[in-house]
Amino acid sequence: MTADAIDLDDLQRKCTDFATAFPDDVNGTRLVDGIQNCRILVIRRVGVDVTPLGILKFFVSFGGNYVFPNLKVGLRILLTVSISVAGCERSFSKMKLIMTYLRSTMTELR
Repeated sequence: MTADAIDLDDLQRKCTDFATAFPDDVNGTRLVDGIQNCRILVIRRVGVDVTPLGILKFFVSFGGNYVFPNLKVGLRILLTVSISVAGCERSFSKMKLIMTYLRSTMTELR
């Protein structure tokens, strides 16, 4: 097996997993095709920022909503889904404990 074949198998597996997580939004096989075609297009263009946001901006400037629709949806999901919300949840949890303590120790003089 060549490196491209291994890369393609890994890409297909990851796209299938992504499509399983977001079944109403993305088609896994079309996402693989979109990524492969996007690679070719971005390699041929000079000055494209090869980050998720840069590629999304390139799509919008290149062809609007009609260019790589599954990849565009995948990039939007990637850019909007927070990676970890545990820190935020901990902050609210601690705030709730502090406020509960303050309310329970409050007297009429306060």
